[in-house]
Amino acid sequence: GGRRDKGPRPKAGDEVEFRVLTEGKTRMCKAVQVKVVAKGTVVWEREEAGRHKGVVEKEMAFKPSGRDHHAVGSGGLIKHQVEGEDAAVSLPYGSGDFEGALRDHHHHPHLHQCKPGEAVEYSVFTDRATGERRAGKIAVSPSEGVVESVKEAYGYIKPDLDDGKYDRLVHFQLADADRGDQGKVERGDSVSYLLAYNPAKREMTALRVKRTHRPKAPAEKMPEHMRRQFAVPKVDHRMAHGPDGTRGFAPGRGKQHRLTDHIEAPVFVPGKGLVPAQDLAAAPVVEGQFEDAHDSVPASEVSHV
Repeated sequence: GGRRDKGPRPKAGDEVEFRVLTEGKTRMCKAVQVKVVAKGTVVWEREEAGRHKGVVEKEMAFKPSGRDHHAVGSGGLIKHQVEGEDAAVSLPYGSGDFEGALRDHHHHPHLHQCKPGEAVEYSVFTDRATGERRAGKIAVSPSEGVVESVKEAYGYIKPDLDDGKYDRLVHFQLADADRGDQGKVERGDSVSYLLAYNPAKREMTALRVKRTHRPKAPAEKMPEHMRRQFAVPKVDHRMAHGPDGTRGFAPGRGKQHRLTDHIEAPVFVPGKGLVPAQDLAAAPVVEGQFEDAHDSVPASEVSHV
């Protein structure tokens, strides 16, 4: 305890300013003239401008920390591509470098987890003293999968194998589903979720489970009366036989030949019989006779025709 200036007594977590005094005999360093300053005055790191996108190169490892099932994740790496440079660098991150806190329905804290190959968005921080850089304010995109099974209060999700996050069944509590989906999550539903580490059970779990697609009921599970109602009747088309016992000509038949012969038929004239068409003009016309096939018969002569 060195000397301090007049003012509020410093306590753990306060930001202070002070002078360093080195004793001549012991060569020990002491802080003197300690003074509490406003929060945010002391800056250990500098945040670079802009947000970055990268890929997780190595996942975190978790180890217990203190009591009450607390844990700390460390050792994670994000592959960071520097703009204008071909080579990429690895930025370290830990469990305290994520945006937003994860808690289950009992308000128990959980830790974010990212699997190798997962795309994330983050900021870059540089230590003012050492110049070392790290990733912080990491934003994680939800994972996707299909509900494998559902029990009374919990279930299991089969992750999509192509998202590169987790290749085993993920446990989740039905109470941790999204508010609009609580009590509605069923087997076969496509869902999105946040992959988290449960320090109490030391296992991965799914939080903020949300349905993304609801599959239609299979036809065999529909009631009988509904199947009859929506069934499409089968129609059987048949072609009737013609007078000669066949089903007519094949499509296109008869279009290749044209009728070129000219046939002259005789014309029937009452009282004269059949008269050739070329002699019809020379035949005398009498009352009640036809001049040609288009003439009509007078009503008085209908009974004699």
